[in-house]
Amino acid sequence: MVLKLIRFLFHLYMEGWDFSKKLLSHFLRDSRVRFGIVGLAATAIYFLLGLLFVSVLRWHTMVGNTVAYLLGFTVSYTGQALWTFKASGNHLVMLGKFAFTQLAGLGLNSCVVSIATLFGAHYIIAMTIAVCVVPVFVYLVSRYWVFRKKKLEKAEE
Repeated sequence: MVLKLIRFLFHLYMEGWDFSKKLLSHFLRDSRVRFGIVGLAATAIYFLLGLLFVSVLRWHTMVGNTVAYLLGFTVSYTGQALWTFKASGNHLVMLGKFAFTQLAGLGLNSCVVSIATLFGAHYIIAMTIAVCVVPVFVYLVSRYWVFRKKKLEKAEE
């Protein structure tokens, strides 16, 4: 394992930026990686705008939080539809499915946390389980239902 790491670092050093670009390009081909990047970006948008609206601009907490959440949701849908899954078709229908999926994810998150704490797990442990389970659920539902490619589109790829 250590030898592989040394070889990898040696190749990175010898090949320079071209190798790094190839490696990055390789990872970005995976829709799961793109899904995670978009999710993190949407979360950061929500978090930072929420702080801006509520803490800096002094908007009412619920107004600032709601606007920040909606903007984060917009970033999430746009990124997942256009970049992660390269979806084509009726975006109004996909947006409705995406919103439903997000609500289902919230419900699953609440169930996981509730059940884990009911069985005596500390809240941090319960949240850790939820943070691991819910994105997998949302990814799978997004890939196979929300942004599912029709058989004709799959054949053309």
